[in-house]
Amino acid sequence: MHNISHFINSSTEFKFFIQVSKFLFTALLLSCSAGTAEADHATHMPKHVTEEVITRCSHDYTADGCASMGEIFEEEGNVNKALNIYRIHCNAKKDANACILAADVLVSRKQVTEALELYRKACMMKTSEEYCDKALEAYRSSGSENSAFKLSKDLCESYTDGSELSKYCYLTGEHYLKKNDHTRAEYYYLKGCNFLNSRDEIHHCIDQAVNLEKMKQFKISAKLYEMNCFKNNIYSCRRGGDVYGKEMNIPTKELNLRKKSCDLQNGDDCYRAYVIYRSIEGDTDNAVKYRRKACELDYREACTGE
Repeated sequence: MHNISHFINSSTEFKFFIQVSKFLFTALLLSCSAGTAEADHATHMPKHVTEEVITRCSHDYTADGCASMGEIFEEEGNVNKALNIYRIHCNAKKDANACILAADVLVSRKQVTEALELYRKACMMKTSEEYCDKALEAYRSSGSENSAFKLSKDLCESYTDGSELSKYCYLTGEHYLKKNDHTRAEYYYLKGCNFLNSRDEIHHCIDQAVNLEKMKQFKISAKLYEMNCFKNNIYSCRRGGDVYGKEMNIPTKELNLRKKSCDLQNGDDCYRAYVIYRSIEGDTDNAVKYRRKACELDYREACTGE
């Protein structure tokens, strides 16, 4: 007992005693069966990592679909190993999510340059809003506004209908608008709207038109409304008609949108088409035609006398 007390009372010897104890404990754990090791991993594993992944990937972290093993090591504090797994799956396996996980680790370590490269890489691999927004956020947080702009522009240029990248065309257009480059701004806003036919995407385009109208960017706003009008959106026909008529004083353009709205059974715009034909165009025949249709659609003013 005296020898043990003397051993523990010495701070240097005590530290050595602890280290030996840890070594023996680790050795004991390593001697356990593979099934026990898997169970230990399971207690630390992220919720989305399944037992099947643990079993399949425990002996080969580089196998396809095993990037999530890095998350287990990260939660257990072995960040270096986790980062190595993420990098392998990002670079060799073209796994966009692994690139994001690696970048997140690198940001926490202040290794921003490599992190930004990986965020961009993930975005261009997957071209989904989730990954690309993450990349843009990272660029802006690091003060790299120009890099964020270039990424938005690249995404817009790669945009095809249905790829959910239209918002990046709008961001690019917004950038050029701030630079007073209205020609390029118009090009990118129109590109964002040009191929969109789903209801949600048309509404996104209309939102852009409304914002531009509020900013008094009437030329671009009117063109976006016009584009959506001829996709059978009555609201765009009416707003676009107002912009062309009241803000830009282009009655021929206004007339086109009023007629389209009338074709979509909007009596108010049938009547407005009648007014334009009568007062601006001097076209009595078409004036009468649109007035009658307005009346048929129960626009009361069109049903009274001249």
